[in-house]
Amino acid sequence: MILPLELINEVKSLRLNSNQIAVGLDICNDLYQRSHLDEYVPINKSRYRTVLGISKLKEVIRALYKAKIIKRDFYTPEIKSYYYRIAKTYNEFVKYDNTNFKISQLDAKNSRQNKYHLQKQPEHLKQMVKPIKEIKWDMEYLKEWIANYKPTEEELTIRNKKHHYKDQVSMEQYTEYVREAMLYSLANIENKNWKFQRDKTSCRLHTNVTNMKTALLKETTSKFIEIDIKNSQPFMLKVLIGYFVHYNKHNTSTRAHLQCVRITFPKLHKVFSNSIPVRASL
Repeated sequence: MILPLELINEVKSLRLNSNQIAVGLDICNDLYQRSHLDEYVPINKSRYRTVLGISKLKEVIRALYKAKIIKRDFYTPEIKSYYYRIAKTYNEFVKYDNTNFKISQLDAKNSRQNKYHLQKQPEHLKQMVKPIKEIKWDMEYLKEWIANYKPTEEELTIRNKKHHYKDQVSMEQYTEYVREAMLYSLANIENKNWKFQRDKTSCRLHTNVTNMKTALLKETTSKFIEIDIKNSQPFMLKVLIGYFVHYNKHNTSTRAHLQCVRITFPKLHKVFSNSIPVRASL
C-alpha cells in the first residue's frame, strides 16, 4: 500500500491493538484508492469482519475520527450512513507493507481476483497493460511541476457544484487536494503499485493512467490519445455503427448503409486497440 509517512505514524500512535492498527492503515489506504482524494466514500466494513468483527472495527473508525485522521460527511437515519475521507493533505508518500496475516490474505485474494478478471477482458483491454507499465516518467521534473501547479477558478467552481453544500472548499484547499492527488498517482507508479480493474457499474477500466489528473498526464513526455466524449463512449459509437451496418445490410438504398458500408468491427477494433494507451473506457 502507498500511504503518507506522517499518517502511518499517526495511526500507529493510537491506543489500539496491533490488529486494529493494521485495519486502520488498511482503511486509510482504501479511502485513498477509492475516493481519488476529493470525495467522501463508505468504508467497506464487510472486508474487515473476518479480521476484527464489527464492534472492534467501530472502535478503529471512532479512533481515526477522534484523532482527526479521517473525517465524515452527514448521516440520515435509514437512508444514508456516514461516508469518510482523509482529513488532511500530505506531500510525502511511501510504500508500506502491512504485516498483519489476515490483511495480507485479503490482499492476496484481491490480487488473484484482479488478475483473473483482467484475463477475462477483451483483447484490446489486455493489450493496454504492457504499454502502461513501459511508460517512462521523469519523476523529479513532475514532482517539481506539481509543487508549482495551481488549478483554475473554473475548475474550482465545477468541483464545488458537484459536491454537497457542506463540503465547499477554497482555492487554497482545492490546490492542496489536487497536488496531493497527483503526488499519490506518481507514488503508486514509482513503487510499481499497478492497478488494472474494471468496475461492475460502468465497465470502465481503471488504471494508474486513466485515474491520473489530466493536467499531470499532459505534462508527461509520453504520447497519449485521449477519448473523452461528453455523455458518450466509443462503445456506444461502435454499437450505433453496428446497428447501421447490420440492419441495413440488405437495404442498399439507405444513406446510412452507404455511409457505413466500409466500416467493420475488425477495423474499429484495430483503430482502438492499436492506439494505446488510451485514456477512456472501451
